Amino acid sequence: ERARIVILELLKTSNLGELSSAVEVTLKAEFAAHASRLFFIGATFSDDNGSDVDNDQNEKSNVRTLDAKTAKDTLGKLFDKKRTFCCELTPEQGKLLFPDTNKEILSAAIIPIHLNETLREESDLGMPTLVIGSDKHNHFNSSLDTLFLDFIGEILSAHISVLKG
Repeated sequence: ERARIVILELLKTSNLGELSSAVEVTLKAEFAAHASRLFFIGATFSDDNGSDVDNDQNEKSNVRTLDAKTAKDTLGKLFDKKRTFCCELTPEQGKLLFPDTNKEILSAAIIPIHLNETLREESDLGMPTLVIGSDKHNHFNSSLDTLFLDFIGEILSAHISVLKG
């Protein structure tokens, strides 16, 4: 039932800002996640006039971007993963991914969003990535089954393709 609620809330969105908000609110509410974020790593978004959107506007619309070099430097091996994985985070990694949470995020599930080749080549989306965090050590760990997380990643991929297509 919870998975159904999450998916339906995500599919109700009509732009990337709404999708990002729905990810944050719905995963926290339905799965007691302490924090969740949809990042567009290395993305360069433009507004309707074709000019670059500044960081204040990104925050207002809730589209979260992350500089690719900063992500690679701080996340290290985590940045290069091509599949869903769960792990503990260093304090520096937790602050990068969840700078505005009032609790320290100690473990996370990181779900790369795989876009189709055409969209990846033609869009300014960078590398979309869903991150779900917990304030408990080992809540997200390498032995956790990621089937549901993979499914949410696939739904996000399909929906982003529709929104940007």
